Amino acid sequence: MRRTVLPALALLALGGLAACTTGPGSPSATPTPTAAAAPPCPVGDWRSTGVTANANVIGTTITFDGGADVKTTIGTDGAVKADFTGMKPVNFNTTLSGSQIGGEITYAGPVTGKVALNGSSGSSSTTTTPATTATTTATTAATTTSTASAAPTGSAAAGGSPWTPVGAVNFADLKLTVKLTKPVPLTIVDGVKLGDVNTSQNAQAGNVIDLQPLLRNGTYRCNGNDTLVITPTSGSGPTVVWTFTRA
Repeated sequence: MRRTVLPALALLALGGLAACTTGPGSPSATPTPTAAAAPPCPVGDWRSTGVTANANVIGTTITFDGGADVKTTIGTDGAVKADFTGMKPVNFNTTLSGSQIGGEITYAGPVTGKVALNGSSGSSSTTTTPATTATTTATTAATTTSTASAAPTGSAAAGGSPWTPVGAVNFADLKLTVKLTKPVPLTIVDGVKLGDVNTSQNAQAGNVIDLQPLLRNGTYRCNGNDTLVITPTSGSGPTVVWTFTRA
């Protein structure tokens, strides 16, 4: 009788240990965390690495470089928030009436708006200060409404998608500083709101001032998922190519 009871007790003990190790309170293997996938381009947080331009405006060739550290966020709905505070100056060179003109342009402050993504288009875009579309004529009007084209000319040939502002684009709090380095050092505007820049000041800088930086009709393209290139092309102002990397 004793020999029969002892093996039975041993089996019961082993069964109890198994229950203790596999019960609800027992430790389990820690799952390996998976990295969150980056949002599809152009959605996400971006920081500019620089600008380039080699444009011809009213018979004048303009070259640009610089312009890093503009912080930009693009939402899934196309909402754009750009902060130019802390950006590196955009250096420019051009020729006016046979004279070489060089200098730097710096923006400071926020710009907000919305663009139609996925190739969709909007019927109109409302700009709040300044009222011009990067032309050589500035105005102090508070608000104007301009027609936004569905797709800028040449966007398909360039391989880009339409970058089309829709609704209100607010430049009212964006300030501008323009300094000449040649032919003589001269500060043309110093921390002036875009809507207060006049035609004479723009002419002094060789008509190189973009009065609607970043948020005007043009194209965008993604190089992989980590590089965004935005090329505003509308208006008669300089065509400035903005390059961003994920922040």
